[in-house]
Amino acid sequence: MHLWMIFWIGWMLLAQPITALAMPEKALPDRGWETTLEPFFKSGISINFMGKDGLSLQGIRFPNGSASETVLFLPGFSEPWLKYIELLYDIHQNGYEILTYDYRGQGASPRLARSNPDAVHLERFEDHVSDLQSFLKVVPKRRMHVLAHSMGGALALDWAGKHAPPQLSGIVVNAPMLAIRTDPFPRPVARIITSFLVKLGLGERFAPTKGPRDPDRPFESNLGTSSIVRYAFEQRLARLFPERWVGGPTNSWVRAALDASERIAKDVSKLQRPVTMLVPTDDRYAVPDELIQICGSMAKKCNAIVLEGSRHEVFAESDLYRNRAIEAVLKNFSGLIQEFKLPTAESGLRGPENHP
Repeated sequence: MHLWMIFWIGWMLLAQPITALAMPEKALPDRGWETTLEPFFKSGISINFMGKDGLSLQGIRFPNGSASETVLFLPGFSEPWLKYIELLYDIHQNGYEILTYDYRGQGASPRLARSNPDAVHLERFEDHVSDLQSFLKVVPKRRMHVLAHSMGGALALDWAGKHAPPQLSGIVVNAPMLAIRTDPFPRPVARIITSFLVKLGLGERFAPTKGPRDPDRPFESNLGTSSIVRYAFEQRLARLFPERWVGGPTNSWVRAALDASERIAKDVSKLQRPVTMLVPTDDRYAVPDELIQICGSMAKKCNAIVLEGSRHEVFAESDLYRNRAIEAVLKNFSGLIQEFKLPTAESGLRGPENHP
């Protein structure tokens, strides 16, 4: 297929809106929570399930009448699923049942670092895969799409490569945790440092440069979103539900995440499920060009959609980026963007040359 035809198909599919989203960004402060999102939040059905080693974890299901398809949402590192209540509402409004849960060590699920409960701790990334399998055993089985962000994207790809059920239709990941920035240290140095600290018995301590969550952190110091409105909305949720927000990672978590991301980045080349990967170019947590290359290694089954100018948290970004991302998600679910491959780095569509 000629390159100009690929660009034309991609533009036509992404330019034609499928649906109106919940509300414009500017409406969030006035009617976002009380009028729309809190009632939706309260409509969810709580799911308590047993994860690896008998750990009690907290999930939720948002039924949707006679919906025949389910969207499983997997959030990122340290994030409660509640942070993405607006996104879940948008997807739900488009006719899907929603399933999601809080990972071990964060959200409404138990903390793992007894000596440092404000930190996100983990010893084996494989425990997340086992937990996801346990969650899916206690929820209705129907045609399912997976939507995942950051660490959730790495989890989705790892799980799909090992346990993908017949009802899994497709996977959409945003900035998956496969090319982690470890500033101010190079990745190999970060692995050496954290591995050494774990051997010293400091696995539950905060990783170098990390610490407790700052509830008063100003918008200007955040790296995840350019939307001051959605950043303020998250801060409001954190004040309403402070027990669901946590701080930075432990040394053990960083070591486990680096090992897992390197392994999964190699394993995805054998993945036999279609994947759509959203790649924000102004990402301060992942390296966009590496993600595009990884997408290109997935046996021609990965569509890379580059979101020029967006930061890492696409689903909490300003409308300019968020709306385009959600339109791409919904078109993927409806099967409109699984039959062609959008231009990648080799086609000249690239992220920033000098990563911050």
